[in-house]
Amino acid sequence: MAGPEAIVEKYLVAECKKIGGVAEKFTSPNKRAVPDRICSFPYDLIVFVECKAEGVEPTLAQKEDHKKRRLRGHQVEVVDSKESVDVFIKGIVTAMRAMRSLGEGML
Repeated sequence: MAGPEAIVEKYLVAECKKIGGVAEKFTSPNKRAVPDRICSFPYDLIVFVECKAEGVEPTLAQKEDHKKRRLRGHQVEVVDSKESVDVFIKGIVTAMRAMRSLGEGML
């Protein structure tokens, strides 16, 4: 892993870990254009994440893959900077807090 995209991806992995998640590398031997990471968090939150260098758009094949995943009900996010990772993490933290408060209400 080298270059600007690698920096974003490494930052994503570290930030996910800080909030109790994991950002596992995702590869599919017979399929290209899959998202870079599967990010799993408490409360059954799972998100596919595509990492890009700042300002770089996903390829047409990646966009098509993302669209298919979203149509199946999966969340797919694209991050291209540390700032966009921070926004992503903030959203996950908000979702985990909401899920935790829902769970506590059921006790």
